[in-house]
Amino acid sequence: SGAAGLVIPQYLVDQVALVARAGRPVADSVMRLGLPDTGMSVIIPRGTTGATAASQATENSNVSNTDEAWTNLTVPVVTIAGQQDISRQLLERGADIDPLVYADLAQAYMTELDRQVVVGPGTGNQMLGMLNTAGINQATAFTAAATVATLYSKLAGQINAVQTTRFAAPTAVFLHPRRWNWLIAQLDGQSRPLVVPTENGPLNAIGVSSEPVDTPAAQ
Repeated sequence: SGAAGLVIPQYLVDQVALVARAGRPVADSVMRLGLPDTGMSVIIPRGTTGATAASQATENSNVSNTDEAWTNLTVPVVTIAGQQDISRQLLERGADIDPLVYADLAQAYMTELDRQVVVGPGTGNQMLGMLNTAGINQATAFTAAATVATLYSKLAGQINAVQTTRFAAPTAVFLHPRRWNWLIAQLDGQSRPLVVPTENGPLNAIGVSSEPVDTPAAQ
């Protein structure tokens, strides 16, 4: 009943501006797997103790033997949904209403999905987000105002923590837009930017700036 502008006569409906939302850039960047056809949880085996290998002492002597141990990582299936009530008049007398409503609902879904992927508590029928997962590496970056030096050293420390515990390099670094925009605004002592466009090539840069990961269109 609040969408009177979409009932004929209509003006520039094809230029309608949906509510601005953050989208799902993190969810689109991590591994995505299809759900099984049935069930409300997914169980993934996870090793806690691995086998061992060592040099054999002498011929025909026992070799290294450590029993492997496994546990179950249970991931609940979570439903994120929304609905929208519209007037009968808007449905019957408006034009292109369904795509607009569905697009806004899809954007709302994507924003909530991304929030849960990052900070979901794992309770109250919400996903367990990355930042609330037990045992992840954490570091307190600043005790005072942020500087490029403190950010860079802590970032390098966390990359090292991933490589020395996971034995694989991290594949992505996610920053809040305000932190990234703060970083690309920083200059060195010669007033040269510390994050530069890739086409110019870095000189003393701590990073290069390419196309940002933007919010995908609703699907």
